[in-house]
Amino acid sequence: ADDPLNQPLTGLEQVIEAALQDPVHWRAFEALLPAGDLFVVPEGAATAVQGMRTLRPDETLDLRGVVLADGVIAGAVFTDPRRIQAIWGKDVSCIAMNGLRVLKLFSDRPVLLNHGSARPLLFQIDDVDALIAAANARVETPARPTGTVQLGHPQQSPDVLLERLRAAFGPAGGDTDIRAA
Repeated sequence: ADDPLNQPLTGLEQVIEAALQDPVHWRAFEALLPAGDLFVVPEGAATAVQGMRTLRPDETLDLRGVVLADGVIAGAVFTDPRRIQAIWGKDVSCIAMNGLRVLKLFSDRPVLLNHGSARPLLFQIDDVDALIAAANARVETPARPTGTVQLGHPQQSPDVLLERLRAAFGPAGGDTDIRAA
């Protein structure tokens, strides 16, 4: 039987697979990576923490990296905790973080996504910068609705809707001024 870790485990991984087959899907990947959760492995004292906790502004968090063939240390980032456990053991702690925050943490170094998997992705510093810039551009320029809005009287009175609005927002006696415009 095939190893389940050789198959996509998350929606993001499905998009990665699609993008590897057809580059037209990279836009979807660029949108999903910073928007979803990614997983990192803490080092030192942070490994003893169980459950949820918030870092203080003055607190430092050391994260596990991976030494690349050229000696550079890349940030080790994963799309699913099972990928971490497969290479570093079942007892390793991990932290789920928003993808954009993870990218910003590693903006000064390469990022190796899904180290140890069948399809790891290496993002150089310029790639990480481009992903951050694309995510920031999406945040700054949200999609705007298009089209024309026309207001008018309904052809049929929405009696059921009006009854529910009166029940939800009217006074206890049911006497309201809610009516179709």
